[in-house]
Amino acid sequence: MSEKSKLIYDGNCKLCNQAVRFLKSGTTESGMTFFPAESKDSESLLLQHNIPGNLTNKTVILLADQKMYVKSTAIIKALQNKGGWWKLSGLLRIIPAFIRDAIYDFIARNR
Repeated sequence: MSEKSKLIYDGNCKLCNQAVRFLKSGTTESGMTFFPAESKDSESLLLQHNIPGNLTNKTVILLADQKMYVKSTAIIKALQNKGGWWKLSGLLRIIPAFIRDAIYDFIARNR
């Protein structure tokens, strides 16, 4: 990813916070930055990119390469961004997005 990736996540979610800790652990190749959806920085990013604020409710958003990725695609891209063997997580994209996102939505509802 050419520009520094920005991940917006639900800061009130224990699962989301654990995932962010995992993504921060070890070495990451691009130095991704993380923003809880409830923060002022996150609000600024959302306004800057014309993203509705209600989208952040139970939806992870990744801004990278001048694009916005959401839900399962955002997670896959974030894992790839971690580098090393995690780049292989891109293979998960062979699963159709509607299936990946259905799983994502189920987990988001039951976290």
